[in-house]
Amino acid sequence: MNRAPSCRICEHPTVPWGEAIVRGKHRAEYGRCTACGYVQIQDPHWLEEAYEAEDLQDGGAVERGRRMADITTALIDVYLEGRGPYLDFGAGAGMLVRQMRERGYPFHGYDRYSSAAREQGYGRELTPDDRYEAITAFEVVEHLVDPVGTVLDLAGKTDHLLLSTELLPAHEPRPGSWWYYSLENGKHVGIFTRGALEALARRCGVHLYSDGYRIHLLARPRHRSNPARLVRSRLFRGLVRLVPAQIIGTVKNAL
Repeated sequence: MNRAPSCRICEHPTVPWGEAIVRGKHRAEYGRCTACGYVQIQDPHWLEEAYEAEDLQDGGAVERGRRMADITTALIDVYLEGRGPYLDFGAGAGMLVRQMRERGYPFHGYDRYSSAAREQGYGRELTPDDRYEAITAFEVVEHLVDPVGTVLDLAGKTDHLLLSTELLPAHEPRPGSWWYYSLENGKHVGIFTRGALEALARRCGVHLYSDGYRIHLLARPRHRSNPARLVRSRLFRGLVRLVPAQIIGTVKNAL
């Protein structure tokens, strides 16, 4: 009998969590970590196919970019020095980068699967000596086959990593019963819990500050402002609450 793969976050054993058909033809086996609760596709062998396929036009990208730009602006203005530079990791079509640059922030974009940032003049290749005041990675970590390796690399380039990803709800839906599993395109290979984010933060040597739902800051506090106070602040929570209210339907289609 084959041994189940270990958790990609904390390396503890996983147990079966269900099966589903992704991209209309591939059988996906899900496992859940017995320690941190992370849910992972055990062998997402179709990813090359998934990223080569042309996605449907995302009608909510502009509005989503504006909301994420509001949240990022709050982080910079309330907590950081505001000097930059900044990087959007997994920039896609570059909506967030363009909006932040229009607001006067020195943002650049990187995306392994998209050349949009380079073509529009704000692309940035990653090098070992890069340093950024903050890095954003919105709707990225659920795509990563090696989340620890990627976040470790990013944490080596900044003290402030702002993420968005939906946490597994309290009723713990199985594959096929929650939209965020994204079975249509097969790109969501990992679903986080609060415990999984905490384990990721520990392995990367940073602190986790989370709204408990979808916006999360991994940081090394070196500033007189308290990042926990920021994430709990009325301003920040108000901005976060606007995200699902305005764009949740288009996010479902895009992801």
